[in-house]
Amino acid sequence: MLKTDLELVELRTEITKMAASKLKNEFLTTSDYIRELQAETGAKLNLELHKIQLNEAKEKYRLIKGNVGSEQSQSQSQSQSQSQSQSQSQSQLQSQFSGRINQ
Repeated sequence: MLKTDLELVELRTEITKMAASKLKNEFLTTSDYIRELQAETGAKLNLELHKIQLNEAKEKYRLIKGNVGSEQSQSQSQSQSQSQSQSQSQSQLQSQFSGRINQ
């Protein structure tokens, strides 16, 4: 699923780039561009959601198997880095959106 999500993000990013070019050359309306940008953002958010769901499933599996002990601290550090990554992703999306609108 993550591979498919990555491919979808790549395609949506390319579509958004083409839409930005069309917008710049006045072949596309602003609302159509925003629709493409929102589709790209949705694809990126779905990718992150699926990463989180995968990690959650892994942790549940470890809990069921009884392998929580030493891996618990490792899991906590992974959760912290994922939270930081999500914050960075959100910041990047916001700056991309602001930058594209201001162009």
